[in-house]
Amino acid sequence: MSAVIPTIAYQLGSSKPALREAISAAVTKDPLIFEKSLKTQMNKLIVDPIEDVSPDFSKSELAALPYAILIDGLDECAEEHRQAELLAVIDDCILENDALPFRVFIASRPEWAIRSALEVTGHLHQKAYHIQLSDRYDASGDIRRVLWRRLRDIGRRSGDPRALSPSWPSKQDIETLVANASGQFIYAATVIKFVSERRSSPVDRLQAVITWTPEDRAQPFAALDLLYTNIVSAAKEAYEAAHPDRDFLLLFSITDLEGNAHRWLISDLRSLVTIEVPRMFTFTQSSITSEELRFYHKSFTDFLGSAGRSKSLFVPEARAIEFVAVNCIRALDKDDSITSIWDFVCLLLIVFDTRLESHHDQEFHRVIQTLYDKWKPISDKTGTLLEDSSSVLPPQYDARWSVTLAYESPVKAQQTWVERIDQGCGGLQINAHQHGSNSNDPSGWERLLQNTAPNALHDSKYRFDPPKCDEDTRVEVIEELVGWIQDRESPQRLLCMTGAAGSGKSALQQTVAEKCSRLNILSSTFFFSSSDPTRNTVSAVIPTIAYQLGSNNTTVREAISAAVTKDPLIFEKSLATQMNNLIVNPIEGLSQQISKSELAALPYAILIDGLDECTDEQRQAELLETIDDCLLQNDTLPFRIFIASRPEWAIRSALEDTGYLHQKAYHIQLSDQYDAGSDIRRSLWRRLREIGRRSGDPRARPPSWPSEEDIETLVANASGQFIYAATVIKFVSERRSSPVDRLRTVLTWTPEDQAQPFAALDLLYTNIVSAAKQAYEAAHPDRDFLLLLRVYQLLRSTRWTLHVVPSLAASDEIMGLEENSHRWLISDLRSLVTAEAAPPGARLYELLHFYHKSFQDFLDSASRSKSLFVPESRAAEFVIATCVGALDRHGSSNFEKLKRWEILDKRIEEQVDADSSSKPFLKPLVDGWLALLSYALLDYKRRHDQEYHQVIQTLHDKWQQICETWSDSED
Repeated sequence: MSAVIPTIAYQLGSSKPALREAISAAVTKDPLIFEKSLKTQMNKLIVDPIEDVSPDFSKSELAALPYAILIDGLDECAEEHRQAELLAVIDDCILENDALPFRVFIASRPEWAIRSALEVTGHLHQKAYHIQLSDRYDASGDIRRVLWRRLRDIGRRSGDPRALSPSWPSKQDIETLVANASGQFIYAATVIKFVSERRSSPVDRLQAVITWTPEDRAQPFAALDLLYTNIVSAAKEAYEAAHPDRDFLLLFSITDLEGNAHRWLISDLRSLVTIEVPRMFTFTQSSITSEELRFYHKSFTDFLGSAGRSKSLFVPEARAIEFVAVNCIRALDKDDSITSIWDFVCLLLIVFDTRLESHHDQEFHRVIQTLYDKWKPISDKTGTLLEDSSSVLPPQYDARWSVTLAYESPVKAQQTWVERIDQGCGGLQINAHQHGSNSNDPSGWERLLQNTAPNALHDSKYRFDPPKCDEDTRVEVIEELVGWIQDRESPQRLLCMTGAAGSGKSALQQTVAEKCSRLNILSSTFFFSSSDPTRNTVSAVIPTIAYQLGSNNTTVREAISAAVTKDPLIFEKSLATQMNNLIVNPIEGLSQQISKSELAALPYAILIDGLDECTDEQRQAELLETIDDCLLQNDTLPFRIFIASRPEWAIRSALEDTGYLHQKAYHIQLSDQYDAGSDIRRSLWRRLREIGRRSGDPRARPPSWPSEEDIETLVANASGQFIYAATVIKFVSERRSSPVDRLRTVLTWTPEDQAQPFAALDLLYTNIVSAAKQAYEAAHPDRDFLLLLRVYQLLRSTRWTLHVVPSLAASDEIMGLEENSHRWLISDLRSLVTAEAAPPGARLYELLHFYHKSFQDFLDSASRSKSLFVPESRAAEFVIATCVGALDRHGSSNFEKLKRWEILDKRIEEQVDADSSSKPFLKPLVDGWLALLSYALLDYKRRHDQEYHQVIQTLHDKWQQICETWSDSED
């Protein structure tokens, strides 16, 4: 909201020089104008300037000024009260002033701010012309025309001859889409976008839309679902902030809660649902007043009803039914004045159908069972009658959801049963009241400052207490880094340091930056951060570097300022153009005015940390290419550049043997070249001792705490990753607890514990794995990234593989994947895992190497990896199924396939005979073979293949008997 009025003022000023001068004078007079209220800004920057210049214009000239002000998406302003404030300011300052020429057009979803202003008692009700698209305009005709025209265009451009036929799309297809759209253009736009995918046939994709189910891999409504997810998530957050003891999604799944509760529940969902005007029905002798929830869009009800689409927002119908029934029972206990027995019975019959047996109170069970048995036949019979009696009940009546009709009771006419449910659902009686510079033409330098990222500086106040190395840790690598920077004769002017997540890259960068600053050789720094929107893109990198260069030299500053003044839109241009105009050209200009020794004396170290935390891979690659083209290939420039990053795609592909930076960059791989164990040991010892001395717990003060065993356990768990040690130190240092107890929690931590000392580490892993999953499955939509990763991990475990770990190539084959599939799977996980060559026997092969033991612990723990968790049993079933499939994959006859099973059986039998004295070693082999045979038995039984079944059953019985014999001998 803060930029609305300045942006409008800017556009007004651009239309008339006189207005621009008046607006500029207002800002000069009050430089803090942008910190003041919207009303003050509106008056000072828009109303007063218009009124000031009006005497100089004739009426016709004033009328000729551009006068239309358009504001779209008011509801997308993050704060509701600021939306309301803007509407009030427009009313007070513009609508109440007849001298102003403006006509204002605002578009918004009907959320609280604009809805309350436009309703009958609202301040804009009489002043605004209100168009309600959903209610007053039937968009079906327009949607039909748009779909027909756009799909025909797509068909003509496609390479599929089926789409060139004038009969495609069919009239029936169009009408189905129009019906599904329910008047919402976003549905049609989403369909068009999905069908137009150039890598697929539009005919097949349209068929996927029309027959789509959530179980399909293709998801044509991803954009629509994202819109719904965002709206519902925001409503959930707002509602549960006001009612923290309530479950928004569960309550909303019940739909029509009567009384006040449902009104506040859907308060932030008015763009998707509304409350219908009450209608009257007749049921036997009673009047029925039904205030119903109406969904504007059929697709939204589909979204809520589909676990595949609504994902974390999904509430199973069974859970909602159970919730209502439980609260009905609670209402019975509170008050015996039941207001709608019919609703009560209909609801409870559904629940008791499935839940009666779970109740362990025998007396209660007996009484309810008797009542249930009495009323179930009556309900069944009545239900049949009701199905044939459309004149009795409204057509939308459903016995399972009879709460959607509020039957008035002769016992308690002023309170409906659904109002009673409002009260039963946790007591849902709701109170509505709950619910810069002074310059008008900034210099080039000032424009540059506006496009920098102060948070990215190594000494920024926003990076207070940044990670850095303890004084006696990482000594060797720091010396190498600083030594390389100071070696001006080295032919390579780019140093790239890559390392696993949490390996201490940022701490090293910070430490090196501070050392370079003390040596007066630090030219500029930029620390990326994925969580900070001011420094998670490349857009501010070059302006921020240029700012630091200009701060070091007045001549460079003037040249940069002149470049920006000459081209105010420089910051919207490519990185190469920015680099040349803001850095290369100013430095080259300076080099012509000073001696070589003076040029060499300028600060020259440019440090860039966390390149991988830039959100767009393509932009990461663009920055590296720009550094190469503009800096490394220009020998007249003095810079030495140090970049640190996880080994993700952009930097990894540039540094590999065929990459364009391979010969130009000095590459340090932290995980491979430096053992950080001793540094982690020293850091843990010193920091934990300091925490102990400051602690009020006398157990933490003796020199025996922490013990050497504790330290060694932590060092082993860290696996060379400083983030583990840092996380432990941060957890133990909590001043409200005993460091002794918290350290013990770390050392004995299990996933079931409530305290989770590695939350920060788990968040890091979650983000990396989620991003890798999204990228992999976008390229391979028919594959399950998490399942494959879990299988690769477990195949590396000797308990799965009889102490012989298969190579990655063998793992690919086991899973029925093409050669080198593992490379694509781990392509975006290179900060956590790598393919490591090993020489068993005479030939090389690759194994999966996990940099950090904690990452394997994370994958093994359902409570830590949460939605990323894959049970070992599921992975095992996948491998077994794949192996069974592989045994049947080749060969055209049953004889050939069965022969393969028999050969495998013979080899296992030979292995058992050869090592008969090593039963503990052989047991995993036999167990695995039995599991394979068991799966095959089930599979062939489903196929009704008697020949297969007989052979596999014989093999299974044989090995089952061997296992039992072994067990008996052990007893």
